[in-house]
Amino acid sequence: MTLPKTSSDSPPASRTTLPDDVRAWIRDGKHDFPLWCRLGLGVELHSAQVEAANAVMAGDAAYFVLSWANRAGKTTLLMLLHMHALFYKRGMAAPSTAKELSAWAKEGYRTLHCAPLNELAGKALAEAQELIKGTSKAQRDPDGKRRPAPLASFFVAGRERLDDGSDRMAMRCTIHNAAADFRSTEGKAARLEGSPWWFITWDEWPQTENPDDIRYVLYNRLTNRAADYDAAIVLTGTITPETEHIAKEFLAKAEDASDQDWWANFAARTLNPSTSGKALARAERNLDPEDYARAVLGIPGGMKGRVFPSFLIDPVFRTDLPRFQPPERGEPPKYAYLVTWDLALSEADNAGFVLRVPDDWKFSVTDPIVGCEMKVIPGSRTLTDEELIYAIESMALAYRARVVVDATDAHGKNIYRQLRRNGIHTDGWVANERDRRGVTRKDEAIRNTRNVLAEGMVFLRDKTGEVVLDAEGVPRFDEKLPYGAIHLPAAWSLPRDQLSVLRGDDQRQRKDAAMSLIQGIDTLFRIRRAKTHRDRPVRFTMFAARPDLSAL
Repeated sequence: MTLPKTSSDSPPASRTTLPDDVRAWIRDGKHDFPLWCRLGLGVELHSAQVEAANAVMAGDAAYFVLSWANRAGKTTLLMLLHMHALFYKRGMAAPSTAKELSAWAKEGYRTLHCAPLNELAGKALAEAQELIKGTSKAQRDPDGKRRPAPLASFFVAGRERLDDGSDRMAMRCTIHNAAADFRSTEGKAARLEGSPWWFITWDEWPQTENPDDIRYVLYNRLTNRAADYDAAIVLTGTITPETEHIAKEFLAKAEDASDQDWWANFAARTLNPSTSGKALARAERNLDPEDYARAVLGIPGGMKGRVFPSFLIDPVFRTDLPRFQPPERGEPPKYAYLVTWDLALSEADNAGFVLRVPDDWKFSVTDPIVGCEMKVIPGSRTLTDEELIYAIESMALAYRARVVVDATDAHGKNIYRQLRRNGIHTDGWVANERDRRGVTRKDEAIRNTRNVLAEGMVFLRDKTGEVVLDAEGVPRFDEKLPYGAIHLPAAWSLPRDQLSVLRGDDQRQRKDAAMSLIQGIDTLFRIRRAKTHRDRPVRFTMFAARPDLSAL
């Protein structure tokens, strides 16, 4: 008999004659992914692969985050999911008549596999080729014997020559019009515009060169490309130190029972049956504990070397705050405002924020600093001082705000002086300025910012009064009590990203938005301290001597 019958659960059209038992598991494999992989391609899935595949097949969410260790079978699973989608044209209405079957086989069907670099997309294509040839490690029994892969002959993978002379990577199902495209997300995935896909995977997304691009690629590119067919988007990758805060953000969405758009799971390298026990032991002996957690266990590592640990950053960014809040008007005024700018001109971004505090400047955990507006002007060789001054003055005048600008270099000093000439109440913030103790303004500002972020924290102490530390050396505190005297909109992803990965010794980091906020918080901290000390009565003793009037 030929493949298939024209029923809704029948396998794809083919002239190949197959035994009844083969036809049966092909029919069942449309809804039983592990069965299809085992009998069709000779791959035994491990528990995390089965869990993830079943969630994707069931359509449990729109975004699926697979936080897996290195060599845990991420790319193999993605290629199998693409092959299954191409084989059955998953998501497309199945034909019920011979006429519909003919049209269904001719209708185009495409899926997308992408990666941050073209080289990484090529590695995924190579894995697909190994599965098609039957030479993948995933197709071996524990004793090394290769399992049969009878459906592998229905697929081809390689590079295709286009009409314009260029070529592209693709995998095709040979029995009907279905193909998977392999693309790069370099340049904010601009080359993905204009094409819809039935299924999308983004492999090794944590390797994105500029982490600031990750959310843009996901929400502005891939989500739009998935819209036509309501395609699932699967994100896989091993967490890196630079993207751990973004991974934790995605994982938190998946753990939120009220957020039905996200799903996630974890997989350690030990789940891969081909993993060497010696290699695991060697990794445990030699890798830093945080790196071991990410690379071998597939979980977030920690906060080594970060200026601000995640437990200080996470409560700051609030989903209940809008991206922009206009100035409050009224008499008497309820709030005071500070405009803070980090200036770079052509070298990097110029980042400015409006921060709101109570009118007496005495912010607290219950009446915190609140972010009202953010403005980022990309650096350019054609950007002039006048343009930056106009942007700063516009914010200052709209909010009747005090201004602080980075006056560390000559360019910043010029803008500071011009703002003062223009009548704007402006303070200059000099990062390398030292106090009487020899501490730089930048180091003191970081300490003051930590104090603001940690304000209200109640640390747990042992019987001797010492602060209790967890296994990673992090102080334990009462998480039920509110803490942190600053709230910023969650939509401000740029400063959150930069604050989350900020290191004190890395001069190559992009940190313009982070430093703008730090200098603003430092300024507000100093103003509050000055006003608090000024308003507090202080008792002191005066000593005086009787004047000697004999010389008069």
